[in-house]
Amino acid sequence: MPNYLYIREHESYNVYNAVKFGITNNFISRERTYITGEIKRGRYISIFLIDGEYDILPLIEKLLHNYLSSLGFYKYIDGGTEFYSINAIEL
Repeated sequence: MPNYLYIREHESYNVYNAVKFGITNNFISRERTYITGEIKRGRYISIFLIDGEYDILPLIEKLLHNYLSSLGFYKYIDGGTEFYSINAIEL
């Protein structure tokens, strides 16, 4: 089964100049989960196919987090670990 890295924006993230980076094996199903929690729907900015086995996803996620954090892009307020500055999109 393919896996995907996605970048998602939502107006509630805009307050913090942030976007969400996530990994999923079914971005259509993941979209449905977001829809149930959003009054106004957000959107995927980009979706990238990850070529590899499911068991490497935690490693990819950790490497991405460490890399973006080392560049100062990580956004942490009081919850969620997948939020980064909107400027990280350029990478």
